[in-house]
Amino acid sequence: MDRLKKVLILLLLLFLVLCTTKNGISQVMHIEYMGRPFFSSMDYRIYMCVQYSFAYYYSIRYKRAEREVCNCFHGISYGVSGYVRSHSSTVSSSGENTIIIWDTSFIKDYVLPLFRKIEDRKRIILTLENSNDSTFKNIIDYDNKVIINDKMYYYPMNIRTCLLFLNTDYEWLKKVVPQSSWIYQPDCFDAGEMMRINVLIPLLN
Repeated sequence: MDRLKKVLILLLLLFLVLCTTKNGISQVMHIEYMGRPFFSSMDYRIYMCVQYSFAYYYSIRYKRAEREVCNCFHGISYGVSGYVRSHSSTVSSSGENTIIIWDTSFIKDYVLPLFRKIEDRKRIILTLENSNDSTFKNIIDYDNKVIINDKMYYYPMNIRTCLLFLNTDYEWLKKVVPQSSWIYQPDCFDAGEMMRINVLIPLLN
């Protein structure tokens, strides 16, 4: 009986080792460096850029400080009035930036292994097979910029569906994706204290 138990334990260990493939490693990776990926509709989406005073606390005595920040994020066109209200004065909640990425190597090595369902993988592979690294360069419609005031503006987005990764580790992202593959607004980007980084990966319809 003891010998049978040992055999069963060995088989279990072997199974665990075999399951720790690149796919399994990636599942751990996205928990550590990226939020869980999900498909999202981009209907009525815009790329909103705002400049505002950000209040935060530092030191063990909770001293309060403010600094000017500027960040761009994906939003909803009919939510513009809400964004204006929430950023018109000093805010204490953390801001966020959305970086749009299309880099085939990153998607093959880091994104695709996160999806196990065949139908999900097919959606990503379809885009990989029918695009190249310049397909989505014009995803932000810079020609139709809408100015709200001297500190707020937005652009329409030329896309219908995407993959979203929330709360991505910024330093890790810089290491694994060349910045030449980033599509964002570099003059309105803040990755400083308390700023969240979201990654948007466009998909073909």
